[in-house]
Amino acid sequence: MSSPDLSRESPPPILALDGVGAHYGAATVALNGVSLTVRSGSAVALLGSNGAGKSTTLRAISGVLVGHGGRQTSGSIHYDGLPLDGVPADRRVRMGIVQVPEGRQIFTSLSVEENLRIGRYGKRADRSGTHADLERAFDMFPILGERRHQAGGLLSGGEQQMLAIARALMASPRLLVLDEPSLGLAPKIVDQIAGIVRRINEGGTSVLIVEQNAHVALELTEYAYVLAGGKVVVEGASADLKRSEDVQRAYLGGDLVPTGEQVRGAG
Repeated sequence: MSSPDLSRESPPPILALDGVGAHYGAATVALNGVSLTVRSGSAVALLGSNGAGKSTTLRAISGVLVGHGGRQTSGSIHYDGLPLDGVPADRRVRMGIVQVPEGRQIFTSLSVEENLRIGRYGKRADRSGTHADLERAFDMFPILGERRHQAGGLLSGGEQQMLAIARALMASPRLLVLDEPSLGLAPKIVDQIAGIVRRINEGGTSVLIVEQNAHVALELTEYAYVLAGGKVVVEGASADLKRSEDVQRAYLGGDLVPTGEQVRGAG
């Protein structure tokens, strides 16, 4: 399948991985020459089974690979045309790369509002904008506004996922990276989360979504990459991957539901 159109008429890439390799320890190969592109304002899916290399790819992008015992061994990562080699994770956040981690990882003993304020840490020098950022978060997630003084650990799973996304938005991302946002959630809540992600992307934020749930990811994105064994084995327009029975059987866990059925009303 063809690579995304990067001609002059297309938006420029905000993120580009070229031949990225990564190891854990001395011998365990986690990534084997991964190349992918996220164009500015686009939504891209990274799919694959457990162990395919999805989380390692995100760690390389976010700059936390070393903290998880890994290291990048080859290739390059460019963000907005700038190389990220040697750029620490906190600076990448300030540059606009913000990740919503798998499992949400909110601070359960802190209130909803305190969790959101932590998300604004990289903008702490601009305290004057804190109130406006909070109000924007509560406008997008009214349930969080209702629970702003409640401990994060008392929220439902879906509400915690909303809090994790809202916390990321407090950092004003240009590239929002979501790691398994539908994990462990009921289908109705998945629909709500999908709608939120779509609104964020339609607002101009580039999105890279990592999912095992291909049904959801391909509904939300325009282009997708499939990882297996630490390398990209299939890539193409999301609509094309949905229609390909060979891709479904080999990499996406069987039949995909018809368009709109899984995330009906998500927009």
